[in-house]
Amino acid sequence: MEKELLLISTECIGQINCEYSGKDLPIRITIKNTSAAKIKFPHKFLQKTGPIIRLKNLNTMAETFLPTNPADFELEESFTEIESQKVVSIDWIIHKYELETHGIEKSSLAAELIITTKIEVDGEITEFQGASQLHIAKSNN
Repeated sequence: MEKELLLISTECIGQINCEYSGKDLPIRITIKNTSAAKIKFPHKFLQKTGPIIRLKNLNTMAETFLPTNPADFELEESFTEIESQKVVSIDWIIHKYELETHGIEKSSLAAELIITTKIEVDGEITEFQGASQLHIAKSNN
């Protein structure tokens, strides 16, 4: 199996566990270069469009994809260089109404955050796809 070039991880900002407390849920997606090479990554493009987010209600098992922002294709060619073992991050919001529409008040949700993009490695453009999971529970407070 080929080693992934980039490792995607996700966390809720300001929380150890992701708990929904009736407000928008700020998240941070971290992209780590796990290769020995420098990787050029369209950081600004993804900050604008956001990740693909699939929400799954863990009670009903119903799934849906949240909409992304419109793409600015001029930014797609603007690469940020990520040195070996270094990270870049993207802060994002899963909105209160998105969580409530998908049943957070009655059930925990699973969120899969997916990054699909072109990257440049050693002068070659290649497709990259990586994902990370979050478990979002309703706060008991």
